[in-house]
Amino acid sequence: MTRLHIGHHFFGSGNIGDDYMLAGFLELAAATIPGARLTCCTPFDRASQQHRLPGVTWLEYTEAARDEAIAACDAWIGVGDSPFQSEVGSWFLDHLLAERDRCRRFGKPMYFFCVGVNDFGAVENPATRAIVESAQAIWTRDAQSARLLSAIVGPDRVAAGPDLANVFFARRRFGGVEPGTIGFVLNFEDRSAFSPEALADVIDRQVDQSRRVRWCVQEVRTLSGSEWELLASLPAPHRERLDVRAPDYAAASLDDLAACWGVPEILVTSRYHGALFGAWAGSRIVVIERNAKLIGIVDQLGLVSVGDLRAAAPLLDAIREARPVEPGRLSDLAGRVEACGRELARILPNRHGQGR
Repeated sequence: MTRLHIGHHFFGSGNIGDDYMLAGFLELAAATIPGARLTCCTPFDRASQQHRLPGVTWLEYTEAARDEAIAACDAWIGVGDSPFQSEVGSWFLDHLLAERDRCRRFGKPMYFFCVGVNDFGAVENPATRAIVESAQAIWTRDAQSARLLSAIVGPDRVAAGPDLANVFFARRRFGGVEPGTIGFVLNFEDRSAFSPEALADVIDRQVDQSRRVRWCVQEVRTLSGSEWELLASLPAPHRERLDVRAPDYAAASLDDLAACWGVPEILVTSRYHGALFGAWAGSRIVVIERNAKLIGIVDQLGLVSVGDLRAAAPLLDAIREARPVEPGRLSDLAGRVEACGRELARILPNRHGQGR
């Protein structure tokens, strides 16, 4: 039996993309590391995670619990997301440095699986270098992240793969595309890249074309630049035109989370998993490239994109050009994630400390 400690601590925080990623990892683990015991410490909503993702033993985020979990595991694994980030402070890198110190103290190997680089500034941070250099192996979720991390440790320890949510989406049956609908999944940590007036203009044009406009919430917390804050910044008449779709994060099943947005014909998103959801659901997608990770998925999926939402005209042009992603391209992503899972399983130590 292999004991893995999932060292990322954001699970249960309220972003449904996180649940999609972990669901994909659990499917892979069941197929490639049968009988594996998984633990994770989180300061967020452990009850929601136990409800949706019972394959993990969910622990408190305390110094003692973190020590105990890492001491008992065969390997530490950072599962999903973009841990190498600097846009919203050092909170994630600080956490990872502390995890690295624990792994050193208890003699446990570190792996990162299907992760990304959030922003280009993060790779210049000495903390990123220290963490990456401590990893035995890293699988990224896009080619751009692999290039950036390979520049730190060389290519031998870094392999490019897709995002874990592809595994979950590949198994899910989506409802049909809803003609005449457009959905927005928007988040901007850098508010200088967003204009409420420009978005209001875009919404007006959609209504003029008799499209139903949907406001899709991926992050249920009211964080700076998140869906709820951006919604509040719109003029009241425009807010009233929107069909707001937000998940019941505490109680929803995985399928409930994935169903809450419906399937808009067009999906405009500045969120990574908004783009991936839309691709698998069959929507026509426009990505707003607010940071490096969005550039990575645009390249991976061949999506139409704009650099910001400061003016209406570029986004309106992109909406006209948007097309669905070819199903074969998506099937290839899911297959590549599964191949990464098999590679991980081959090199993980077992409970006796030997490779497979």
